[in-house]
Amino acid sequence: MKSTLFEGLLPPSAVIVEAEPGMWESGLLPDELPYVQRCVDKRRREFTAGRNCARRALQQLGLDASAILVGSGRAPQFPAGVSGSITHTVNYCAAAAICSDGSLSLGIDAESDRSRDDETWPLVVSASERTQIAVLNCQKAHCWERLFFSAKEAFYKATFPRHLQFIDFRDVVVEVQPQDEVFALRIITPAISALVGRQTFIGRYRFEAGLVLTAIVIG
Repeated sequence: MKSTLFEGLLPPSAVIVEAEPGMWESGLLPDELPYVQRCVDKRRREFTAGRNCARRALQQLGLDASAILVGSGRAPQFPAGVSGSITHTVNYCAAAAICSDGSLSLGIDAESDRSRDDETWPLVVSASERTQIAVLNCQKAHCWERLFFSAKEAFYKATFPRHLQFIDFRDVVVEVQPQDEVFALRIITPAISALVGRQTFIGRYRFEAGLVLTAIVIG
């Protein structure tokens, strides 16, 4: 039985912590509180759960449970020597962390496995990706559009702390291998691939508990 929904999507050396009920309500450290003093309740709860998960992950790595501040681009600022990522969606929150000398970074994302009918999807998926989604929709009843979005989100979370560079959804193309629950992500913008140093990356995904979960490690 998996201990978390992300089990097996990241290397064994990574720690994943999922939010328990009480972790949504309280537990922020003094240095974290200013970030949510003027936030609506939904944002405050998500931030609280995410920070509680992240600090527990640090403890499981044998490190001090220091405050997780907000860094550049509003990314969570993990301590030196750690790559970490936080994700939250409706009633679910998790954080992942791994010890790193700077050569390794990870990103995770969780989204609801439900269709999202709005005008933003053309900005998220390309024509080739929409073709893939149409084929995948004929194979298994999931919201594959969410998977493509989530894969790109996980990739952004893994790369931004290293390069401090915004990567647009249309800078990358995702190709899904459903038989292995793997996705390949290819950078199609030359300036971005030159910055990152590679063009193609591999991640893993899972549909479970009404969610689509994605994870990627760059090293």
